[in-house]
Amino acid sequence: MYDRELKRRLGQIVAQEELAEVDWNIVARLCDELAAETGIEAPMVVQEYLASATQRRTDAVFALAQRSTLVGFLRSGRRAAD
Repeated sequence: MYDRELKRRLGQIVAQEELAEVDWNIVARLCDELAAETGIEAPMVVQEYLASATQRRTDAVFALAQRSTLVGFLRSGRRAAD
């Protein structure tokens, strides 16, 4: 998967989570789909984010910290292969 596409789709997931009324079923589906497509090729920060939707749903502090880490990756300009 190309960097631009990976980052675009991660941005969509983050946007879903930041809605006033989060539909966690949509978030989980988007995470599962992207995880299946990227597998172990994705950076660890991405793998952890995609695997942790349930924990983010139940733990707001964890969710905020994990989104912050992911957004930092998205804004860093680092390539997914790095």
